[in-house]
Amino acid sequence: MFFADDLRFVKELTPATVTVTEGQEKEVALECETSKSTPVQWFHDEQKLSPTELKKHYVIESTKNNTVHKLKILQPVGADSGAYRCVLPNNAETTAQCTIEPAGVDFQQQLASPVHV
Repeated sequence: MFFADDLRFVKELTPATVTVTEGQEKEVALECETSKSTPVQWFHDEQKLSPTELKKHYVIESTKNNTVHKLKILQPVGADSGAYRCVLPNNAETTAQCTIEPAGVDFQQQLASPVHV
């Protein structure tokens, strides 16, 4: 028999916080596990991730009889920074914080002499 109260996270989103540099990582993966097979909804800050965005920039996977839920952010950029939430049908949720830092500028070669403009 299924009781909604039995539906819970047995593993919160991991990693709880992640920081990467833009252009350094091909993807960032967040994962959680539920006590029972269930559909989940994913949010970036307060925005529900739409199917259009999911196809272009995110991949959602559910494995182990739909109890392990993973969100992959593909080619993460600065705009992907923020809170990501996985929400159950009973409104239980788990959150992870993702920070994408801008890539630094690396000089290939110093200027030979000062340039005056």
